[in-house]
Amino acid sequence: MRFKKRRNVTIECNMENILFVAALIAGIHFILTFLEMRMMEEEPKPLKILIKNTLIVFASVSSGLFILEQLKPVMEEQISVPMVFTGDPAF
Repeated sequence: MRFKKRRNVTIECNMENILFVAALIAGIHFILTFLEMRMMEEEPKPLKILIKNTLIVFASVSSGLFILEQLKPVMEEQISVPMVFTGDPAF
């Protein structure tokens, strides 16, 4: 488990939060696509295709967030400045 501290708020990053966020985004996608289908399209899509697209969104979001969590320690490493003399020579 990793803890992030921003503005004195500790956020716990674990797989349950990733799945919750992915489910929330997939649910919003489902609702918006359903509303679009009902109100704007002349020929409605089958519910099977709508559910398949929602599952693809869920898998994409959860895998993307998981990969991002795994790469954060690598991205947060500070690159040290090399100790090299770059000024004018003193002789």
